[in-house]
Amino acid sequence: MKKILIRKFLTLLFTIIVVSTLFSQEQTGSTANLPQGYGDARWGTTMDEVRSAIIGRLVFIDDERIIISRDGDIEYTYGFFYAEPQIVTLMNPEIAANINPASEESNNSTLFYVSVKFPFLPIDQVRTKFEAQYGAVTIDEVNKNRGVVGWLSENTLALIYINEYEDKQYTARITYVSREIVNRLNEYVLTVFNQAELEVMRSLAP
Repeated sequence: MKKILIRKFLTLLFTIIVVSTLFSQEQTGSTANLPQGYGDARWGTTMDEVRSAIIGRLVFIDDERIIISRDGDIEYTYGFFYAEPQIVTLMNPEIAANINPASEESNNSTLFYVSVKFPFLPIDQVRTKFEAQYGAVTIDEVNKNRGVVGWLSENTLALIYINEYEDKQYTARITYVSREIVNRLNEYVLTVFNQAELEVMRSLAP
């Protein structure tokens, strides 16, 4: 069970890195004020702090990477960035400084995304609610009823994933991502994984 959860986490993690980094580079403006985290959990806070702020009941926890909780039919995945100290020390000093800025908490896992999964809903219902709260969509990458729409602020990227069923658009997952931390994480991943490994991870991404 744990191996399955970790594999699902790695697949989701890589998808988030690729998608959020791409959109963060392409979109420089900001939308209405997106949250700097999710609920009472803020970007950059430690796993211990987030554990006391999760929504619902705790289902699974990995010491440095992930917390999963559930509230009824809704599942919350809290993802954390942890840079292995031995890897950071081997990096170019400039890259290492960007990935692991000096602080007393620099070796702790820090929250950088929250993914919310729920039973399939028509995309129009969810999109209308988000547009009322955050304004017009700033990211629209939908092709043949599949893809993502999203909103961008200075600190956060919010993405609604769209799937097709019987020629209609539905969603069952929304992800909030820290723009600042995901840039550090992207550099870290490119250092840790070789090109062949990255290609395999890309093929695993939904």
